Amino acid sequence: MPWDVYSERFLAQAAAGTWTYEVPEGHRAIVTAVDAANLGADAAQAQVKIGLYTLFYVPDLGTYKAVTWRGRQVVYQGELIVLYIDAGVHSLVSGYLLLDGSGRTGPPLSSASKPVLPDRPEVEPR
Repeated sequence: MPWDVYSERFLAQAAAGTWTYEVPEGHRAIVTAVDAANLGADAAQAQVKIGLYTLFYVPDLGTYKAVTWRGRQVVYQGELIVLYIDAGVHSLVSGYLLLDGSGRTGPPLSSASKPVLPDRPEVEPR
C-alpha cells in the first residue's frame, strides 16, 4: 500500500547541465532542501527553479565551498523543478511527494477553490 506522504530526492546531479523533475499527475511536491557543493577548480554557479521562478541561486560558488537552502515551496502536478549547475558542482534537491487527487495545477487559484475565511472584526487604530 503506498504512503500518502513520503520523502523524495527529486534531483541528484554532479554533471554540468540542466536537469528537470516533473511532478507526476495526482501528486504534489514540497521542496524542502537544496544543497550544492563546488568540488571544481573554478568558481561555479548553481540554480534551482520551480517553473520560471527562481528558488535558489548562487552565481559565484567558490572552490571547495558548499551552500544550503531550507524551506518549503509547493510544486503542483505537471510543474517542473529545474536544476542548473556548472562543472564541478554536486547538488541535491529533496522534499516530500504527496498524493493529491484535487487536480490543482498551481496558482492563480479560481475563486471557487480559495479558502473561505470567517469575518474579522475591524480593529481601531491606536
